[in-house]
Amino acid sequence: MEKKKRAIGYIRVSTTAQDAARQRLQIEDFCRDNGYSLNDVLKDEGISGAVKNRPSYLKLLTLTAEDADVVVVSELSRLSRQTEILSVMNDVNSLLQNGLDVIFIDTKAHYKGGKVLDLVDIMRIAIAAEYARAERLKITERMRSGKVRCFLQSEELMCKGSVVPFGYSAVPNPNYVRGKTPKSILVRDENAPVVQEIFQMCIDGLTAKEIQREMISRGIKTVKGNDFFSENIYRILHNPCYKGVWRIMPNRDGKNKTEQARREPIERKGDALIPEETWDKVQAILNQNRIVDVPNNGVNYNALRYILKCPCGKNMYIVRQTGTGLRYYRCAVKKNKYDETICANGGVNADIALKTIWVIVKTAIAKDEFMEMSNEKIAKIIREIDNLTSKIQSLNADISTAKSEQASILESIKILTNPALLLHQQQQYENKEKFISGAEDEIRQLKAERHQKEVSKAELANDVAIETLDNFSIEDKARLFKKYLNRVVYYSETQKRGTFVVDFKNGTRKIVCIHIKAKSAEVVELPHSFQFDEQNRSILVPIPHRVPDNKFAFPTIKDTPYTAKEVMDMLIYQREYWIEGIANQPYFE
Repeated sequence: MEKKKRAIGYIRVSTTAQDAARQRLQIEDFCRDNGYSLNDVLKDEGISGAVKNRPSYLKLLTLTAEDADVVVVSELSRLSRQTEILSVMNDVNSLLQNGLDVIFIDTKAHYKGGKVLDLVDIMRIAIAAEYARAERLKITERMRSGKVRCFLQSEELMCKGSVVPFGYSAVPNPNYVRGKTPKSILVRDENAPVVQEIFQMCIDGLTAKEIQREMISRGIKTVKGNDFFSENIYRILHNPCYKGVWRIMPNRDGKNKTEQARREPIERKGDALIPEETWDKVQAILNQNRIVDVPNNGVNYNALRYILKCPCGKNMYIVRQTGTGLRYYRCAVKKNKYDETICANGGVNADIALKTIWVIVKTAIAKDEFMEMSNEKIAKIIREIDNLTSKIQSLNADISTAKSEQASILESIKILTNPALLLHQQQQYENKEKFISGAEDEIRQLKAERHQKEVSKAELANDVAIETLDNFSIEDKARLFKKYLNRVVYYSETQKRGTFVVDFKNGTRKIVCIHIKAKSAEVVELPHSFQFDEQNRSILVPIPHRVPDNKFAFPTIKDTPYTAKEVMDMLIYQREYWIEGIANQPYFE
């Protein structure tokens, strides 16, 4: 087995408030995807890139091939923002002469140790260094405004106005210096953990209304001392300051008072209450409109939202029957957009459906075989993740080889004079460039697939205390449905009879037949050997068939189609399959 290359990362953040975790995660992901062993990460915290004598940076420059094989940095500006571009190139060249490869993740630049920088490398570094220098000048220009200077330069978070984000408090700055530091600064208060809980509750599937009720029940007030509204929850979930991105609007140009004269908001990194990964998950949920208020004080709250489907593929939603108080699930559209015909599938009593699915889920997850199936699925996903990581590493190795070949081609071009050979080498270089571009696209797709599998693996983890299930509220049950269920499809047979096909995320399938009566419902969970024919909407029962005129032959098992009524009649005396206690009355709680 080929020995992994030893890597050392370098991180620099200008202020102690900035989040170094993001740079570290970039370096860790890069090393994992390229098969490097990350031995150490050197960090300079709270020191500007314009300062040369940074402790960890000085240590970095003394490293040799005995310490590591490669130095990994997120971007060139992490090494330096000095105006002396030559100094930057000298530092990079010093690392190379010490036998260390140098890699900048953002530009995918890889400089080989032991080699002198060639003209192309010098130009690339000069351009990147010039960009870093321009960024520093831009920051300096912004700091000419006292407010902006305090905002950007202060290690503490400046209180920008009268509105203080929930989870922080404005306090006098004990280190206040006129014109250099802010008078008031923001610090975390006792509500900071509450913000973290709000984001986690959103990920767990709670609606804004549910989160609001949780805040009120715990006596938690807004910054102004009022009870929470749904709008307050939305503002928290949309505010980027909680992931550490703080913004300030600079003053408008005094000579031009128009709206067009407004400058772009200025950003800085600051104290983050939640990791960026949590922020991204919540924004994805909000974009999919998963967080909605519960109408009518929760009477029409759909605990199977996005899970219960009609056979036509549409979601089923709840409607109330006037006068009786009963609620029914019906298809979300009257027509199927694919064939322009009226959806023939009937509805089902919503409370009976919810009670039935709850019993099925609660019973299933308590069984050992369900846990075993989940663990098998998790193990399979882990193998798939490892396989994807291996593919990413292989592609990165191919890209590295292609770039080395490109460098060789460029060297040969320098000494060639034959036009035909020059054209051939140019074509070879372009072919390598196309290969690299295609491989990078494939890596992006593989990373997206790997991320999805990591999410699926987390969802399969069985972390629910079975003994607490009987005390679950309707919101708790909804979260459990979202955690374990992939989808539920209801196939109506008559107005009062039909079949649920319940698919769990771990691959378990349950088939349930129901017959709704005046005061209760007859519910049967079918044996595992029974299957459902979705195309013909029938239940396939394994029935032994004997060969005619041959009483000595073994019977053959054939799947025979039956209706829901026929199957329930077939199992009438096998009470172990029947689910008792499903009353026909509102409401599912």
